[in-house]
Amino acid sequence: MLTRKVATVLAGFLIASNSFGQGADSAVDFQQQIRPLLVKHCVSCHGPEKQKGNLRLDQERYARRTGSLGLPVLGAARTDSELYSRLTSQDEDYRMPRGETDLSTDEIELFGRWIDDGSPWSGFVLEPTSAAQRNRHSYWRARGLALVEYAGGWLAASAIVGGILLVIMTRRYLLRSVPKERNRVPVSWFLIVFLIIALGGLRAVYRGQGARTSEEWRQKLERLRAELSYEDELKDTSGPKAIRPLHPSRMGGRYYRGNDERDPQLFNSGFYLTSTFDIELRNDEGGRLAWGDPVPDALWLTVTISRAQGASLELFSPEIMNRAFMSSEWINDLQGMQISSAPVRLSEIEPGNRWLAKFPILAPMLDQRSTAEIYLCFGLLEGRTNMNAKAHYGIFYDIFNSGGVIGRNSELWMGAIPLSAKVLYPKSGEISLPEWFDFRPIPQIEGANSQDSKLLGIDGYAF
Repeated sequence: MLTRKVATVLAGFLIASNSFGQGADSAVDFQQQIRPLLVKHCVSCHGPEKQKGNLRLDQERYARRTGSLGLPVLGAARTDSELYSRLTSQDEDYRMPRGETDLSTDEIELFGRWIDDGSPWSGFVLEPTSAAQRNRHSYWRARGLALVEYAGGWLAASAIVGGILLVIMTRRYLLRSVPKERNRVPVSWFLIVFLIIALGGLRAVYRGQGARTSEEWRQKLERLRAELSYEDELKDTSGPKAIRPLHPSRMGGRYYRGNDERDPQLFNSGFYLTSTFDIELRNDEGGRLAWGDPVPDALWLTVTISRAQGASLELFSPEIMNRAFMSSEWINDLQGMQISSAPVRLSEIEPGNRWLAKFPILAPMLDQRSTAEIYLCFGLLEGRTNMNAKAHYGIFYDIFNSGGVIGRNSELWMGAIPLSAKVLYPKSGEISLPEWFDFRPIPQIEGANSQDSKLLGIDGYAF
């Protein structure tokens, strides 16, 4: 009997030992082991709502791309994986998740084994929802919060009176056979009080208890409506996708790109110039063309990007500027998208300070127009295959050949393509479009500025 018990214990021990050994070397289960870690540590900054560093980890088709630095995130050995490098870095500004509790040694090793196995992926980290669905949910959530904000007191009072009324009516129903008591308060009085409070609550909802609060909610709801309509606009292939600056008709000129980080430690709290874009129409000899000039046989659209005074050199490193290019095709971040025309890259004309791109455009025939939008894009291409590039700016031209010269009704302008329509209705703490890109000058840095890479937003920067 004792021998049998000993054998049973030894067998159990061997099975447990074998199971333990297999657990250390067996394949990592994505849904059971990796997905919970991505949900807990990653998707709040790299999910459907935010994509810091141009990285999204809630779906495989996004995670298989590279981030803003063009480094492989998945599908590589841990020694070449940007994800693993970020998890194990000793640099607090580089290590992820930034500003949050670090992953445990076991959790990091789990990621390492998963990456070494080729990062097998199954299903979704978060169930996919469209931006339109999320914004519609936010819209109705905002309306519900507005109701509480405007009429919280009235609603509470209505609930109390309604509860008292319900108790009285229930009591009368249960005791309807009991003789009526004298001097009892009529139910109709409570009904009148309830209606007065309810009407007061409706008045508070529609008129607002405070102009400031009412305006804030109005702007929020308008911003959400704008996001929905802007999504529909991007689906339309006709017309320019860039937002036209509010300047008169002109033939190119200078545009200003402002910083998109805000912090009191930065110069002017972060509202300063980072670069300028000079847009020009030129002939084969390089001469600038304007209204009334003869229409040449060949036209060139040129873009000169200049680093602003005091702007960090890290924002204009070769690694960043080499990912900028011009294309006649609308490019989103769809991985694997084939670009039919060759992209035009920037050439450095003053090291670390100025870059030039020349894009050939079709010259209009006599009394004809040549109209198109050229896109200034940023991201990684492999040949003509898109990895994570997207259009950031649009340059729209409409050149009319009026009797052999450039007609006065011709125009050339540049506009930003916002990644989110919130720039149309910025709330407190958000950045309005003219603060980020405009035809009017933006303040330049004067004196010292912070060199903190986190404050400057160098990680994930795109010009």
